[in-house]
Amino acid sequence: MANRSMTASMLTEIAKASVRLVYFVKLGFSTPEYVTTAYKDVTFDGDNYQALGHLLKVSDIRETLAVRVNSVSLTLSGVDQSFIATMLGENVTNKTLQMWLGFLDSTGALVPDPVEVFSGRIDDYKFSEDTISGTAEIQVNAANHWADWEKIAGRRTNDEDQQLYYPGDKGLEFASRIVKDLRWGQND
Repeated sequence: MANRSMTASMLTEIAKASVRLVYFVKLGFSTPEYVTTAYKDVTFDGDNYQALGHLLKVSDIRETLAVRVNSVSLTLSGVDQSFIATMLGENVTNKTLQMWLGFLDSTGALVPDPVEVFSGRIDDYKFSEDTISGTAEIQVNAANHWADWEKIAGRRTNDEDQQLYYPGDKGLEFASRIVKDLRWGQND
């Protein structure tokens, strides 16, 4: 993650012998949900992030210089019925998920300017319930903006496809003669 343009106050906090690391997660549902790993509710960027013990686990967040899909997995527990109703009643797949890394100082106040560590879209979620212990968990998986990188959208850049949509258009008539191996964005 390097310094990732951290402010001086963030760099000062991270250099201390003891730090209180917190994550802030915004789930972009029709009515957004805000959760944090902090021990108390925290207001960040004008939104109140709830610390009701919902956010149990955040998977490792990996970053690379290569163009590739990176993902994150969150485990939420003890969520109330309204949250579950949102997950079941709304199409949450492809909704945004943003995460920030921040610190609380020794007084419990938020150190200014948490750093965004992930931004992507929800691609999968699952519920698990233990009826014996009466506990339930929701696992939410999200992928960054490269998730659709290799997706074939259904249109081809050839004359035959062009004629289906725009009969008589000559724009791609000679496209097959100009084919080159373009390796933009790929690892060699």
